Amino acid sequence: MPTLSEAEQYKIGLKAGKILQTIQSIPSPDNLPPWYDRFFGVQEERVKGFSTCGVEIKGSDMLFSYYEHNKHLLRSRPQTFTHGDYHLENLLIGNDLEISVVDWDLFDDNIYGDPWNEFGRILNATVFPHYTTGLLRGYFDGEPPEEFWPILKFYLSIGALLLVTWAAYISPRHLDESKQAASDVIQWYDSMRTIVPSWYLEN
Repeated sequence: MPTLSEAEQYKIGLKAGKILQTIQSIPSPDNLPPWYDRFFGVQEERVKGFSTCGVEIKGSDMLFSYYEHNKHLLRSRPQTFTHGDYHLENLLIGNDLEISVVDWDLFDDNIYGDPWNEFGRILNATVFPHYTTGLLRGYFDGEPPEEFWPILKFYLSIGALLLVTWAAYISPRHLDESKQAASDVIQWYDSMRTIVPSWYLEN
């Protein structure tokens, strides 16, 4: 990706967004519990784990605050089939700029969920804003709807906290980059004061 022009990065983003749209066109089973219950039944304890992992990040209280005050955003969210770990490192890009999606080892009953949760794995957006802007526009066939932005902010906020918790307990060698990712999210949203992240290229 770093060797490609901004136009090529944007083109790949558009393709990746279309692929994700296709993946999520597969409906979930009818007997799944509501997404709100499924999500917080698993993630609530993991978020609390951040407080006990001993890692300090300037501004993490702002991530916690947004998380606590916006849980309602996940009520009545639809559920579809998802990849489960859809991010740039799981895309193989050929010389012809065609894309193959890898790392499907998360394929289990938990692979169904809120389709927009997939974007919570955007943690390299500042490095590749053209790709990430293209990803969203390809997925939505144009500009994302207004209701998308606060939900994206929610998933990025909790994703940053969970990434630090994971690194602290499971993979300490990734701790520095996970702390940077959390700091990035805070910066993207101007200390959580804005709703559209700074990396999104409106023009």
